[in-house]
Amino acid sequence: MKNNLFKITLSLLFAASFSPWATGQDNNAARLLFMDVNEMWGKYCGKDTVDMELINEYFRDTVSVEEMKLAFEKYKDASAPKHVFSAYDSIIHCPIGTGIVLRSPLDDKRKKKTETLQNVWAWFGYFALADVYDSKGKPQEKIRETWRKEKLQGDFVSMKGPRKYMGYTVSPLVYAERYENGKPIKRSGFRNGHADFFSYAQRTKQVFDGEWYDYVSDGSRLLGLLVSINTSMSSAQQERTFPVLLYERHGGYSLELLTNNPDEHTANGFNKLKRMVADLPPRAIKPYYTSDFRVLPGRFYQVTVNADGIFIKDYL
Repeated sequence: MKNNLFKITLSLLFAASFSPWATGQDNNAARLLFMDVNEMWGKYCGKDTVDMELINEYFRDTVSVEEMKLAFEKYKDASAPKHVFSAYDSIIHCPIGTGIVLRSPLDDKRKKKTETLQNVWAWFGYFALADVYDSKGKPQEKIRETWRKEKLQGDFVSMKGPRKYMGYTVSPLVYAERYENGKPIKRSGFRNGHADFFSYAQRTKQVFDGEWYDYVSDGSRLLGLLVSINTSMSSAQQERTFPVLLYERHGGYSLELLTNNPDEHTANGFNKLKRMVADLPPRAIKPYYTSDFRVLPGRFYQVTVNADGIFIKDYL
């Protein structure tokens, strides 16, 4: 952690937010109430100690702050499409969920076809072709059997649990494998994990089959509670709701207000939040990866401030 204040705040926060009378989850609350926050932080950071070499080969470009602000203006009121998987090969991460394949060794073969084909892959410790469909959803069994006989040669890049986020298809979980003569020779990236420390810590659902995005809402609320405990709000503070962009900057984090001409009450709430965000330790909030091989180093939040504190809601 960056400072003792952050540690103490988290300890108090867990005691308040996970008490049996606050959540009704007696068993979970009892376990989390006495959990050492430093140990939790260590476990969270330890999950990031994986080889990222192949991932870094593909995800070389970063979405700029200006691009993120423009994306917010364009998509803030848009409805997210229901079918994130429709434009990509899909993958079944047996037994840990589903995702999309951004690149596979069969990409060149598919480009030679006159019609659009979509592959379905299974992952049981290695990639295996499960099905091939045409643009109308009709199985292409002959093509599937022909391609199955060939030894995989090249790279897979996949994304687990993709979601639409201000026009981007994103996930914090990307995974790559390199194959030679049908066998994986290198692996890189994540198949499991959370989007940020707060999503990891505020796991009130305690489920084993949930996706990373199932915890984002709870995580943003936890961040808001943390800020509220560390911030004294004036009794004269009027309630205001406004959008912000939280993003990585010089190894830390900063905040942009995504609305023009804020009044005094909006500016006051925003400035308190910005000061707290600047104290977040590195790696507290992970970047998202996009389906067009870019890194999205930010979060879009809706913030509500009043005399009682600050409430944060992720736009995801």
